[in-house]
Amino acid sequence: SGGRSDGACWEAWGKLEAVEGLAAERAKEDAWFKQKAEPQAQTVGDESPCEVPDEVLPGAGGAEGSLEGAADGLDLWDSCRALASRVGSEEGERLVQVLLGESRDRSHTQSQYARLGEGLASEHGPWGGEPAMDQALEKHWMLDPAEDRLRCRRKLVRNPWGSSHAASHAARGHTGRESKDLRDKTRGEGGGQGWREETLTKYQKRSDSLSDTSSLEDATEEGEEEEAEEAEAEQVARAEEEAVPPEAVLFSEPVDLLARAPLVVTAGSLEVTRDTLRFTATEEEADLEAAGSAGEAGPKTNPASHAWSVAKVEAKTWQCRHVTKLAFRYYALRFVAMEIFMADHTVLMVNCKTPEAAQRLHAAISLKSRPSGLVLQPQEPREVLKWTRAHGLGLTEAWVQREITNFEYLMTLNTIAGRTYNDLAQYPIFPWVLSDFESASLDLTDPKSFRDLRFPVGIQRPEARAEVAGRYRELESMLDSEDGDALDPLSAPFHYGVCYSNPAFVLWYLTRLEPFTSLSIHLHDGHLDKADRMFRDLGATYRACTSNPTDVKELIPEFFYMAEFLDKPAHLDLGTTQAGEATGSVKLPPWALGDSKRFVRLHREALESEFVSANLHHWVDLIFGYKQRPPQMANGSVEAVKACNVYRFYHYPDAFSMAEVEAEDPATHEVWTRTANEFGQVPVQLFPRRPHPQRLPLHQADIIWPIASAVPGAATCLPWQPQPAKPKHLLSFGPKAVSTKAVVLIAEVGHGRMLTLDALRVMGYHTKEPKPPDVVPPYTLKIDKAALDLATAIDRMGGAASSLGGADGGPLKAMSSLTSGGPLVGGHRERRLGVPFASLGTASSDPPPSTWQSTWPSKVHLAHDGAAQLAHCPSKDLAEPSFQPSVQPSSQVDGQVDGRGGSQGGAPPRPSSDGQGRSDLGAFREVSAELGPHLFAVHGKLLFSSRHWDGSFKVTDLETGQVLQSVALHHDVVTCLALAPEAKPSPLLVSASSDCTVMIWDLELESGGAGGGGGPVVATPRHTLTSHDDPVTCVAACAALDLVASASSGAVVLHTLHHGTYLRTLEMGNASVEGAEAASGDAGRGGSRGIDWA
Repeated sequence: SGGRSDGACWEAWGKLEAVEGLAAERAKEDAWFKQKAEPQAQTVGDESPCEVPDEVLPGAGGAEGSLEGAADGLDLWDSCRALASRVGSEEGERLVQVLLGESRDRSHTQSQYARLGEGLASEHGPWGGEPAMDQALEKHWMLDPAEDRLRCRRKLVRNPWGSSHAASHAARGHTGRESKDLRDKTRGEGGGQGWREETLTKYQKRSDSLSDTSSLEDATEEGEEEEAEEAEAEQVARAEEEAVPPEAVLFSEPVDLLARAPLVVTAGSLEVTRDTLRFTATEEEADLEAAGSAGEAGPKTNPASHAWSVAKVEAKTWQCRHVTKLAFRYYALRFVAMEIFMADHTVLMVNCKTPEAAQRLHAAISLKSRPSGLVLQPQEPREVLKWTRAHGLGLTEAWVQREITNFEYLMTLNTIAGRTYNDLAQYPIFPWVLSDFESASLDLTDPKSFRDLRFPVGIQRPEARAEVAGRYRELESMLDSEDGDALDPLSAPFHYGVCYSNPAFVLWYLTRLEPFTSLSIHLHDGHLDKADRMFRDLGATYRACTSNPTDVKELIPEFFYMAEFLDKPAHLDLGTTQAGEATGSVKLPPWALGDSKRFVRLHREALESEFVSANLHHWVDLIFGYKQRPPQMANGSVEAVKACNVYRFYHYPDAFSMAEVEAEDPATHEVWTRTANEFGQVPVQLFPRRPHPQRLPLHQADIIWPIASAVPGAATCLPWQPQPAKPKHLLSFGPKAVSTKAVVLIAEVGHGRMLTLDALRVMGYHTKEPKPPDVVPPYTLKIDKAALDLATAIDRMGGAASSLGGADGGPLKAMSSLTSGGPLVGGHRERRLGVPFASLGTASSDPPPSTWQSTWPSKVHLAHDGAAQLAHCPSKDLAEPSFQPSVQPSSQVDGQVDGRGGSQGGAPPRPSSDGQGRSDLGAFREVSAELGPHLFAVHGKLLFSSRHWDGSFKVTDLETGQVLQSVALHHDVVTCLALAPEAKPSPLLVSASSDCTVMIWDLELESGGAGGGGGPVVATPRHTLTSHDDPVTCVAACAALDLVASASSGAVVLHTLHHGTYLRTLEMGNASVEGAEAASGDAGRGGSRGIDWA
């Protein structure tokens, strides 16, 4: 079709040739390098000749050299070091770096090659689209690691390694030793670990600054002053820092790359230069061995079905300019890790081994590499909490004042406290909020529908609380010291032997969703767990958690925003229970009506309900606050004992100096680390001294009621609470005329400034000054009279077509005087946008007569808050009278046709060009899009406009009205634009065209508007998307979801924004897709948002 058969094929063909050429060049370089390395190794140091193993050289075996070495279990790093020791120190070190660089580059090339192949063979690729082939290929999906602003993972992407795990079914029920031990531990069997408690007291931390809680506030105030001084010193250091060469190594130390830790941990080295972050694995483990086969008691299974989920990362490179945030983290009870947040919303986590190494990594990136989009934050979690702002308030104050939702507050607290998806032992924690899983309808105004948030989930019943408290007193009496001293934390009593969050609990909840299905198979020694032990019934799970004190697991965030993890994929067989019942999707409460999406929506409403809002601070005290730690620990409190909220000592970070443990007793350190990873860890304590404040009731909060969405919790007021006062009616004020023709765009452009653009392309700059809310109207709107007069003059001259027509140039001369600083314009600002819009109809050398049949409003209405709105929707016959050049359609020349025709030979046809990279426009095609806001995008003082007759989109400076840049790389009229202003490190612009393509552009705004093409838009698009078969009519972009949604006749196609990766197509049959809208930047606020189309 038009979008795939010409330029797209040539582009893909060229990429494949480039990749194959690179592989050939690499092979030649490897052969030459091997010839040079062997003689040199024989002449240095040794009497006997040095044999260089073929496996050491990544390219020795052709394109698969390094992979064959890894498959054979060869340690590439050790081999390089052995070779380096033979050829000398200086030359050997260079040799090692070259070999590792070769391995890293080859891994990157192979991944890019595989990615290109997947795109070419997809259903919308130039090599795909065959119905028989598409039906034969079974589609598997997995959770994408990209996170939105609230760290929610909302997207499912294709899983190229997906399978039905048929081999794991045959091995079901055979339990290996590893999985049996782990299951015993997660059932609360905390004893029997062989702790040498009498020898561990010396490792207890005795930090006066932590144990003396009375001086915490004074230390906090002093810390704020020190933080300000450090920030000032840092600015001075940045100013004095000399320019760093691009290849200068700023940081190079051994680290562990953490991805789904503790199951996937790759040891390696991280190298930081000014431009790149490069990770290279130092341990090449065979994937088959890493994945593991069945346990000793079970049969061998096919490791290919799940090995990909625990495969080690051989090498990976990131761009430093894409780093947006650095956060210090705990790992295995030590403050030695760091999370690196990237612009594509992925998060990299590394274990730096020591706090000093983490500091050096932070300095290398923040002070020397200096990413432009990096937002610096304090290091300590409590300082980060004070630093975090929301709507101009502190985080907790914003929640109390109801400026943010309960979900947003809990997710932010989890992030600050170090909870992360990269470590399953520190997965984010959310509370059980409901207790009613039996009723046919859910009543969110009845307190009996909710769980008691004052106590841990395992002791919801009074008799359970009495049992747990009695056991604690019994242990306390047994372990109390004879001399009456304070109890040793190592032998202190506890209420629970297992934490409320650990890797086994997380995988148990997410078994139906990849990659957690494969991780569960790996955890159970190559097979799925027995059906009776799986997560099958939500109501039964809650009853088990509230009746068994050894089963105290809380929920995970997915219960409040994702429905897919509750549904069983069609290809996955989870087995049958002993009663013969097949295990399918999770059994939901009756009020969910069997719909997982309905359950998630109602569950989210329950989280935002008034009962939970009034009691959530109690749960925060248990998990993040002053009830978290027992009195034997620093910042502990007897309130934790009263609330029955004490766990074993190895769940708490900073309970002991793990560095001292590792130095004096490595075996004990290994046991502690393994225990923390398997049993889970308590979050960092954020509120150590006093109770958390309560949230304001809805009727006491100062709320601005939105027009088109609901206030969270508004319909869930408790019986004793007054109903909040809702507005009775929508107040609208009189319209203001800004043009004589249809207004197609209204945008805020700075404080108190408003831009309007009409169908005559006249730009109006209006001033809006707010007034006190008791004044009617609460604003003053000053209309741009010069713009209104210009539109009136153009209309009197017979419209745009007549004003530009004529051989004598009379009307054109009159128009020029109106737009070049005359009295109507006022000053030297250009009042008219670009060139005429493309028209509907066919090409002609003479413009058709002006026929305006507009039903669009030419007046602006302001609502009670002063926001400008159009009166009603546009009509489909609205179009500017055409202004079309005398261009004849391109014809066949020498047996070839233009880019919109057929092909010649076996290769894709190259589009004909005018010498400037554009195909011949030929006849104007019918543009299905109407004039409207989808043709424009506004960012700061820049206006981006499309649908111009010359096939370009243009950038206009709103201060001067001058066109800064005209970009014409599409082969037809640009039909729509979308802007992702929150993308990092710079905003991204998306353009779509009637040539069936979508292009993603980088904007260079900080460099003075020099994007390489003479303006703010970079001359070459970042990605060209070619998945459409018909002209693209609308497009939307969302940086928070890393998503581009584009629509054509009958289909909505989804790609990733930063990488341009094809995701899927939503087929709409023969219906014409008129619009698409992606989720806003604050996705996650007030409920799940997705893509709407009409």
